[in-house]
Amino acid sequence: MEQSEASTTEHPFAGDPLWLFKYRSLEGPYGRDTARDIILHNRMYWQSPASFNDPFDCAPTVQWSMSKLRQESFISQAARSSISSSRYDRRVQKREIRARGRRQNAILMRDSLRDLLKSSAVTCFSSLPDSVLMWAHYANSHKGICFVFHERLDPNPWLAFDVKYEKDRPIIEGTRTFDEQSFEDAVLTKAIDWEYEREKRMVDYGSPPGHRKFPPEVLCGVIFGAKMSTDDRKFVEGLLSQSPLNLKQYDAKISDTHFALEIAQI
Repeated sequence: MEQSEASTTEHPFAGDPLWLFKYRSLEGPYGRDTARDIILHNRMYWQSPASFNDPFDCAPTVQWSMSKLRQESFISQAARSSISSSRYDRRVQKREIRARGRRQNAILMRDSLRDLLKSSAVTCFSSLPDSVLMWAHYANSHKGICFVFHERLDPNPWLAFDVKYEKDRPIIEGTRTFDEQSFEDAVLTKAIDWEYEREKRMVDYGSPPGHRKFPPEVLCGVIFGAKMSTDDRKFVEGLLSQSPLNLKQYDAKISDTHFALEIAQI
């Protein structure tokens, strides 16, 4: 990551890899409602991967396996999972899958994976609190807010997975479309152009998008944007005064000497 994307000064969260940061705008129809949900109700919205702004995101290349053994194993499994209990029907289904050929089977598996992704939910974070680009892109040009979370290891883990950044789209074997590793490769690999985000994701496999509660203790504080308006700041401070949690407050300040932000606790 280039030096200009993050502060040259060490921020208060340095040295602990379990911090998570969620940048948000306070404008628009959901801006203030989102802040209220997170601070007062300990919940946030999880998106469908199909709604992401990057058309390459969660869109792996799907190919039909070259391995005859793997093909037959998949075909047998698909036939066994058929609603029909008729042995004859299962044989017919096997013949139909074989007759479609590698290309058509790969297309069908790609479409099935897309349907599965549409019915799953993801929430995204960054591992950086002082990314100039993240503040610009996701927090309304530094006028928004950044929520500070901390991962929890026990008693019930609340953890995010690192996103991988690659030049090529991940290749998923069509015969392994629905296994856990293939799904993770699909939702946790992005184009290298997005590497500045230093993104981490939580994934709810096979569950529809919507609001989800998080453990109250994982929310630790808020960072006020360097260009936040007085009105928005008063709004957030009002929410914080109502919260039973002792949330810490930080300011993101524009450095006088570097293309960087300095994060300081209030």
